[in-house]
Amino acid sequence: MLSNQMLEMVKTQYAEQQTFPSKYDLESAFKGQSEHVPATTVQMLADRLSKSLKRFLAAKKLGIADVGFPRFKKPNRWHSLQLRQYGKDCYLHEDKKHLIVPKKVGHFLKIKLHRPIEGTPKTVHLVHRADGHWYALIVCETEPLTSHLPSGCNHPDIGIDVGLKSFLTDSEGNTVEPALLSHVSAYFETQATHDLPSKERRSAQTQSRQKYCANPSQD
Repeated sequence: MLSNQMLEMVKTQYAEQQTFPSKYDLESAFKGQSEHVPATTVQMLADRLSKSLKRFLAAKKLGIADVGFPRFKKPNRWHSLQLRQYGKDCYLHEDKKHLIVPKKVGHFLKIKLHRPIEGTPKTVHLVHRADGHWYALIVCETEPLTSHLPSGCNHPDIGIDVGLKSFLTDSEGNTVEPALLSHVSAYFETQATHDLPSKERRSAQTQSRQKYCANPSQD
């Protein structure tokens, strides 16, 4: 996997020269090496690894022990892909039903646009969620709001406290039970019961995510 190859290069250079390669060194070394990986993905992986190294070095300097050195990852640990430049790396088709991405990623992806784009699109993240579906998160730049419209709400003020025994309690004593938390607990209990080969375990994980983690707003 390309990210692991980058990390191997980082470790080798540090062992031999006591230095780390820069983000641009990683991009130059791995650009065009794989026919299935677009250049924007190489840039994204190099940027992520460089930031991880900076966080590790900064934490080490401050004596923070909880931040470890970047580790090798399995393929199923990657759940997102950044397409950095909207209009160059990807863009929304004029029919509003397809997203145009690099050919190595799929080129013509069918999507469901759930709301119109506001502002100027800048970048796109393709994210694989727990329900098993891929989502395109289009990040847009908008004009900052300098004023807010007056509210027409006539309801009295209310206070809300988030707790452990109940999801939240308001100032009038009403509570909301943590239904989603019980689902998440059941999800992890389900994961712990499976002693299966890797292929069957991944299938069981997908089924559990869809059962316990999809559409929490319906609970």
